[in-house]
Amino acid sequence: MERLAALARALTAAAEATERATALDEIVAAARAVAGADVALVRVRTAGDRFETVAVSGPRALAAELEGMQLLAGDVPAGPVSTLAGVPEAVRGTARRAGARAVLLFPLTGATLELYRAGPEFSAAEAAAAELAAANTALVLRAFGVVPGAHVDPAA
Repeated sequence: MERLAALARALTAAAEATERATALDEIVAAARAVAGADVALVRVRTAGDRFETVAVSGPRALAAELEGMQLLAGDVPAGPVSTLAGVPEAVRGTARRAGARAVLLFPLTGATLELYRAGPEFSAAEAAAAELAAANTALVLRAFGVVPGAHVDPAA
């Protein structure tokens, strides 16, 4: 219950944010906490049919390394993926950098929410909580004017 309460607080903070980056930082940190992940990140679709990492929650040095990493739009799966074998190579590369053996990837309209953990696979409850965070990530993006199908300036 505490993890869901943390997600609720983060959603409130995101709703009060005046900048997209701040709102996404709140959501990605909450997604990490609610799922018990070591690292969580959001990628948004940019020009050139790529998804670029714009928000990372995790160890500071690793977060700096992952910021700006890209994923080809054509490699984004149609639905959620919860196995390393099922995710695109770029996501497996991120998992390697994070030392993760478990991954959750939620494709959103024009974005992804990804969670990584060095420990065991995510439980069904953790995956469901992460999916709730993913849905709210999509709402935050929409609230900040990200139109489905449009390209996003990652610096905005």
